[in-house]
Amino acid sequence: MGRVILDIAPATAQIFVDGYYVGVSEDFTTGRGGGLLEAGPHHIDISADRHEPVAFELMVSADHAVTYRAALKGLPPQGAVPPTTFYLIPGCYMGNIPPRDARLPPSCDQTRTVTWKP
Repeated sequence: MGRVILDIAPATAQIFVDGYYVGVSEDFTTGRGGGLLEAGPHHIDISADRHEPVAFELMVSADHAVTYRAALKGLPPQGAVPPTTFYLIPGCYMGNIPPRDARLPPSCDQTRTVTWKP
């Protein structure tokens, strides 16, 4: 067995070893003694809400400690999509561009325009 010490931000990042959930990054800190894994190669996946995941291969040696440090890169906040106005001219046009700017054929009666916001 070998010891794995993870210094990961955020501390609540989820840790998966070889596809199995093994805890959060704060469970593998130096203060908690790290975690024990069988000697040999392992695939590590680290993920946290609103952060880019990290994955890497790790070789664990018997009776040795391996330390991995990383700060997961935050994703930009998901903004609300502003409501879009839709325009309809029955039998002629439907879209989110106002009819006067849509380059419609002259036969299209713009006085029949109906607008709505979802």
